[in-house]
Amino acid sequence: MRKSHHSSSRAKSRVRKKPSLPPGAIVVSPHSGYPVRLRRRKIRRKHTFRKRLRSLLFLLIVLWFISAIVAKPVGYFLRAVQYSLIGWVQTEYLWIKPQTLADEKFQATRDLIDNLESPGIQALIAASRHDGQMWCTRESPQQCVQDLKRRLSLIYQDLSRAGINPARDPQAVLNTLDLYQSGSRGGSRRFPQEYIATKEQGKNGLEALVRGRLRVLNNDSPLDTPSLSQECPPQQRKSDCLIIQQRDRVRAIQAILQPYLQPKFIQPTEGELSQGFHLYHEGIDLANKIGTPIIAAGEGEVIFSGWDEWGLGKLVKIRHKDGSTTVYGHNREILVQTGEWVNQGQEIAKMGSSGNSTGPHLHFEIHIQGKVIDPETLLKDADN
Repeated sequence: MRKSHHSSSRAKSRVRKKPSLPPGAIVVSPHSGYPVRLRRRKIRRKHTFRKRLRSLLFLLIVLWFISAIVAKPVGYFLRAVQYSLIGWVQTEYLWIKPQTLADEKFQATRDLIDNLESPGIQALIAASRHDGQMWCTRESPQQCVQDLKRRLSLIYQDLSRAGINPARDPQAVLNTLDLYQSGSRGGSRRFPQEYIATKEQGKNGLEALVRGRLRVLNNDSPLDTPSLSQECPPQQRKSDCLIIQQRDRVRAIQAILQPYLQPKFIQPTEGELSQGFHLYHEGIDLANKIGTPIIAAGEGEVIFSGWDEWGLGKLVKIRHKDGSTTVYGHNREILVQTGEWVNQGQEIAKMGSSGNSTGPHLHFEIHIQGKVIDPETLLKDADN
């Protein structure tokens, strides 16, 4: 039975696809009369875009946070690998720890070397230039500075391992680096232990540095002063000549460090100036009542705390970063111990009249590079 033409056209109309709407077309709902479908499509697209935007922003924040946490440790690790590889090339099979490069004390020690670059390094080279003992054997001081910076992390580890705070003892840092330049690598690595050994035997300041260097040089084979016999007079023993050379070398380093590290001293106590500085009195006397607080004129290490056999009674000596020393005598009570690190302004003693004294007062001295300086000149500078 043949289907009618009307029924077949109806079937075709059922399966006919709906025409696609052109952009901007409005479709009116037969129920509400509003463009429901077109409006819903727009809202759905807006929500999708906002979700993607929020996800992207969140991802960027997470990546930034991770990079902020990881960037520095990764940088320290890569630098530690670089410095270690340089050491391996130089036949020193050692690993430099990334934690060392991140240490605040290491940063302070590195800043010291940065401050000495110009003109400090060049002046140090000129001051310590000797036949057979040149501080820098490279073509330019800048190359030596770069060598020192690469070596500094290893030196810092050796000093810290020996119980030395490099940020508080720049003399030890530069003497170790100096031995690396003028002597053997192994000798420079042994210096921190030898330096501590001399301090434990009662040596301090310049003498501890000199004795530590001598112990390193005397244990090296061969002795790293090849032209020593040519420099020394025939009538002088080589050992005596070596002592003189090393003492001169340490003094040259101290002279270079001083302009960069010399502390500004403050008044150590309140009192009336009862006696000034002169040829037979290597300091100033500040008189006040018994028990008046006495403070450290500058930060540093207490190198002596006890009774002085030469008339200053209960005595405190403090060695500062630049190698200078301050002396506080005739105390009634001492509040610090030998080896203790004190900050500027910290109370270290109570005023008294111990030792050869006619009344309660503080005897205060300043020693710079082995010379006694009138404290009033430096205290006035500090006030200004």
